[in-house]
Amino acid sequence: MSSTERNADVILQAHRDKFLWKLENLPQRDSTFQLAKETLNYLRRVVLIGKYDNIESAVAVLREEGSLIYAANKSEFVVRNMVLFVLKMMRDEWYRLKWGVDALCNPYDSLNKLWLSDNDNKKKVSAAALKKGTIASIKEFIEEMNNCSDNMCKQASDHILGGDTIITLKLNEAHTLKEFILAARKVNKGFHILQVSDKDEVCDLGGETISSCDVFRAMCVATRVVISACAILPDGSCICQAGTLNLCLAAKSYSVPVLVICAFYKLTPKFIPNSENCQFENCPLNVLDAKDIEKYENINVVNPAFDLIPANLVSLYITSTSAVKSAHVYRLIGEYYHPEDLYDSSW
Repeated sequence: MSSTERNADVILQAHRDKFLWKLENLPQRDSTFQLAKETLNYLRRVVLIGKYDNIESAVAVLREEGSLIYAANKSEFVVRNMVLFVLKMMRDEWYRLKWGVDALCNPYDSLNKLWLSDNDNKKKVSAAALKKGTIASIKEFIEEMNNCSDNMCKQASDHILGGDTIITLKLNEAHTLKEFILAARKVNKGFHILQVSDKDEVCDLGGETISSCDVFRAMCVATRVVISACAILPDGSCICQAGTLNLCLAAKSYSVPVLVICAFYKLTPKFIPNSENCQFENCPLNVLDAKDIEKYENINVVNPAFDLIPANLVSLYITSTSAVKSAHVYRLIGEYYHPEDLYDSSW
């Protein structure tokens, strides 16, 4: 192994250790957007520094890195999503370099097209060209992520009207949701906001703050519930911050529509059959001060991080391009993920 290769391995290991340390030692959950960008920046270094000479070895390198970083914190589904995104970008770039821009590169095309495709093309694809094209695709993807929030906010006035009374949850902890409601207020200023929060710190958007115990009582005057999600699952269900399930159940009792704000990078190609499979917990100190620990002996403080919201409780998903019903979420899988990567059940 040459000195250049050894230096590249040392640099990549340093970036890997730094990223793994952050995933394993997060004092509190970062925003999904920020974590997605940091994951993409790390994977961009893997693509640039990693050693591979064909598409098979490149996919193997990315899968190995993906398994490592996802195992560090399995509660962050967006980390796995970013790995799968980059895998599809690399596969698409390989198809483009091998067969040209107009070549068949859609894995979901019909069997007739696949049968007639030029599979005998023996053109070699250099690793340097594959790296350059994949890195350019990652940069373009990050730019699309930066514009995602603005594109969703442009639809805000279509979903929140002037006479509405909306209920939302922990608005100060959801940046995209806050921007969405602010965009709606610029056009329709007459709607009323009820923020559900059990903390003293709330987002200053006017309206009224209620505790989680008063959700069912307040739902009788609400016209819609607007929340954000951490992950969107293919069956139309979603994973949201803890406390959202009670809000959605109350909304169903009063037939109040539930709108979920979701960016495309939160679409998670993973089925979770029940809530027991996503029982991740936050630090107990977030709900119980350290100074009060001595007062309560021999207790187990459970502070769940997420709620699994079934598809039948969600009325509409608002994405960066359109509004989608929960029953149609699975159709978006083919746009962002490659089927060969979805069949790998090792992680």
